[in-house]
Amino acid sequence: MPKEAQKKSIKGGWLVSKLTQEICKRTEKPVHILGAGNIYTLPFMINAGASSSDCHSAWRRSSDGGFEKAKILIPLLDKDLNFMNDNRSLEYVKVQDAVKGGYNFDVDIDLISKLYQQQGVDKEAFYCGEILTFYSAMVQYDRIIRYCEQNPDYIAKLCKTPDAKFSADYRILADLLL
Repeated sequence: MPKEAQKKSIKGGWLVSKLTQEICKRTEKPVHILGAGNIYTLPFMINAGASSSDCHSAWRRSSDGGFEKAKILIPLLDKDLNFMNDNRSLEYVKVQDAVKGGYNFDVDIDLISKLYQQQGVDKEAFYCGEILTFYSAMVQYDRIIRYCEQNPDYIAKLCKTPDAKFSADYRILADLLL
């Protein structure tokens, strides 16, 4: 593994992409990435030849210990596939921090926060908060896939988001993998 790929935020993308490339060299069949398809690495897996993936991270983050620990994904793309956050895109942050963090969401983050705070009071409201948090992440997965389908140069474009850290890490991955 190259030294640049040993950075925590880059390692997973590099490993999964390299494995996907090797598998795709050996088969004509569709390649499904089971359990390693996190949203951050999804464009690189698609570029490496994966045809589908799944990952339970979004549900685990949304149901990880109630309001104190539950996390929500900071979206990268809005409904028109434009970049929508300039800090911590495609990272999970605690719901309680997301409320005060100044991030843009397609869901009502204040409502989600209130629903999570119903833990131990109203079980259905609390569960609704978990579902809405999970749903918002699944919407981002769909948007990332559509973005890749609609932009032949999607890796280059993802290296130029308003989120400087995200873009820098994507440039490193692109240099290592392409």
